[in-house]
Amino acid sequence: MKAYVINLDTRADRWDSVLRQWENRSETLIRVSAVDSNSILESDSKYLPPQVVANWRSQCRVFSEFLISNDPYALVLEDDFIFGDIDLKLCLQNMQKSNLDFLQLGYLYNSPLDFFWIKSINIRDALLKSLSYLSIKMNSRFSTKLLLQEQRQLNFSVVLNHAGAGSHAYIVSRKFAEEMLVINNPVFLAADGLYIAISNLRFLKMGRLRRNKVKQSNSPSSITKRFVN
Repeated sequence: MKAYVINLDTRADRWDSVLRQWENRSETLIRVSAVDSNSILESDSKYLPPQVVANWRSQCRVFSEFLISNDPYALVLEDDFIFGDIDLKLCLQNMQKSNLDFLQLGYLYNSPLDFFWIKSINIRDALLKSLSYLSIKMNSRFSTKLLLQEQRQLNFSVVLNHAGAGSHAYIVSRKFAEEMLVINNPVFLAADGLYIAISNLRFLKMGRLRRNKVKQSNSPSSITKRFVN
């Protein structure tokens, strides 16, 4: 699995940070030049500011480059990530075993409410996993329920059908990349907003890590405006 890192040509400071973090890693690192917001036409930023549109198109550049390869999965990173105690090989194994199309490795808590919301989703997911296991052991008629069936063969570390705020660290399948190149055009959702939305639609198998393993640095963001007034 290769790691694709989105980096603006003007943010050499962030690329230096990426290289420092990659000194002892074995995954192939590929820099993808981010789309400059100055290149976004006014007609393309009807719903979102140019910087947010540029960010989504940068993600799409990664998907396009990934699909040129023969790899089944790709790690997508924005250049402000900070790795924690994450085992990428184990994450990839969990994706393969569970046939996931998207696994979010890091997400954000934008408010205290976000923290409690994510914790509540974690509890619900854990309950469904427990019920799925018990229903099989007890040969219960509830074992055929979709909410329980879809939890089978999923590692406890993965919360199914949920994504959080933040698009700075995730693994995707080829199927996911192909779908993303035709969706969100014109751009009306930011990258993380889109992932949150489609995780609920379930036409792709998506999830996130129960524990937030990849954080964002405090480096000044290139996106200073997130909504159109």
